[in-house]
Amino acid sequence: MRYLIFVFLMSVFILTSACHEGKNIANNVNNNELIKRNAENGDVISQYNLGVMYLQGLNGNKSDLKEAIYWLTKAAESDEPDAQFNLGYIYSSEEFGLKNYNKAIQWYERSIKNGNSGAMNNLANFYRDGTGLSKNLDKAVDLYTQSSDKGYMPAKVNLGNLYLNGYGVKKDIKIAFDYYEVAAQQGDADGQYLLGSMYIEGLGVEENFEKGLFWIKRSAEQGNDVARNRILKIQEGRI
Repeated sequence: MRYLIFVFLMSVFILTSACHEGKNIANNVNNNELIKRNAENGDVISQYNLGVMYLQGLNGNKSDLKEAIYWLTKAAESDEPDAQFNLGYIYSSEEFGLKNYNKAIQWYERSIKNGNSGAMNNLANFYRDGTGLSKNLDKAVDLYTQSSDKGYMPAKVNLGNLYLNGYGVKKDIKIAFDYYEVAAQQGDADGQYLLGSMYIEGLGVEENFEKGLFWIKRSAEQGNDVARNRILKIQEGRI
């Protein structure tokens, strides 16, 4: 059974955050025109919001990656940390077909200098896996910890995974459990699934099937496919 949970954990070990949302975008046409006008006049937050609107197709705008990158870059060059993060994500994700790890790393590093916890987490992923740069587990742990200390839940899950597997840190299942628990309680779907699995397996805590199922269901309700599959196996008697 403990081999089973290890396989499940590895399936969420490579976490990369999705793009950050816009800042207080009201979904109406008048606001859309105001954001565009302000962006053209140099307002950094409007430039960032306009980039997000084009990236995600919000406020009646068609999704337009070229326009999104243009406006996000305008904001990022003025040191808007979420814009810098989003550019890092665009250049590191398969989703947009523009994968360029050098650009991604540059934007994540600039975002980190401005205190962005998501960029800390994602650059930690690069150091952990040796993506676009030399693998460095010490730097990965340091960045995850900085991100976690800022309250970024995916970083807590990633730290939990490191401690559970003894990867870059001394293996400590109880510390892993504690990280998952905090993330789960704050609504992180991966944290909820992993906490539930820990309860079911009795890893880092006394075995408690009911609590385990509770947390796995919470995760599944947020659309976590791994959690949904686990529930199906439980219902079929293949825990």
